[in-house]
Amino acid sequence: MSNQVTSSHQNYLSVPDHCIRERAYEIYVQRGRRGCHADGDWLTAEAELKELTAKAKDMVAAVESLTA
Repeated sequence: MSNQVTSSHQNYLSVPDHCIRERAYEIYVQRGRRGCHADGDWLTAEAELKELTAKAKDMVAAVESLTA
């Protein structure tokens, strides 16, 4: 599916907080453990995970349509 479809999914995809928290921590570590970016790290992590979730759902739908 196109990126446009994937982007529209992002508004309603639910990603567990613990997954976002772990990814935000990874981002924090990658930045050298410098503080003052917690909100930005959280939002970046959330957006990344929602995008990955949307792509995964699109891929599952594509496979299901091929095997139906």
